[in-house]
Amino acid sequence: MGFEWDSEKNKQNFQKHGILFEEAREIFRGPVLKAVDDRID
Repeated sequence: MGFEWDSEKNKQNFQKHGILFEEAREIFRGPVLKAVDDRID
């Protein structure tokens, strides 16, 4: 599946939601989990 988007809207989406369209499209590839690893070694 191909994706096209407007770069200005991509910037606005990042400012509003904290995610870029490039990252959001990954949801269509299968299960995705992004989390900060805040463990201390």
